[in-house]
Amino acid sequence: MSRHFILYSSDARLPDDPADRLMQLCDILVRARRHNSANQVSGYLALVGNQFIQMLEGDSVVLSAIMLRIGIDYRHSNLVVRQKGKVTTPLFNDWEMGCCVEPDVVKHALERAGLAASDDFSKAPAEALRTFLVTLSWLAKTSGEDCVA
Repeated sequence: MSRHFILYSSDARLPDDPADRLMQLCDILVRARRHNSANQVSGYLALVGNQFIQMLEGDSVVLSAIMLRIGIDYRHSNLVVRQKGKVTTPLFNDWEMGCCVEPDVVKHALERAGLAASDDFSKAPAEALRTFLVTLSWLAKTSGEDCVA
């Protein structure tokens, strides 16, 4: 089975209350990790302000089904697929679904990718988004900051 990837951004429709927001994000992660483990999918999710950025790797049919579910999830709007294709080198094999929202780690990863939290990620260069997610996953792993369990 060949592996594919999909990179997307979307506007997050999450509660303003920090505790409720974290609960919604945890719900997304718990469901994604369970599904991804069963379907050999890996990936990384970032929430920056009110925008999601996510890259998934796996079977193309499985990824298409995931994108359909994300597209109808009330917590996402303005979903934009930024890039997709075949995986040449897996980037997220260590993550069923990683996620880090620790502000200093996110800020450092954004800076390394030449991005800012105020950017509209639906218009940012896809390679910058990939760099951000890879950097964020590496920083989270090395610092133990997979902060949404």
